[in-house]
Amino acid sequence: ALPLVLVFAFANWRRLGSSGASTIALLLLIASIVPDSWSDAANAICNAREEMVRPAMLAVAKNVVKTALGLAFLLKGWDVIGLALTALITNLVAA
Repeated sequence: ALPLVLVFAFANWRRLGSSGASTIALLLLIASIVPDSWSDAANAICNAREEMVRPAMLAVAKNVVKTALGLAFLLKGWDVIGLALTALITNLVAA
């Protein structure tokens, strides 16, 4: 599925005339899917063992970091790329 998504992103950029920023944001969001899946798998294991404290603390910490990074990137003028980079960073940290 990854080659198909990359072909779509390239075609969207070259043929449909999307901006470079939206294409970069799309690729960053695609890259953030895998670490988010790992985090969800670890969360499911904790839930199966009825350990609810760790996933809750991780969710709170992830949301605080996501909000702070997103706000910082938006204030620096990074727009869509900054928000996509925020998603990638927080998913990597949470994984």
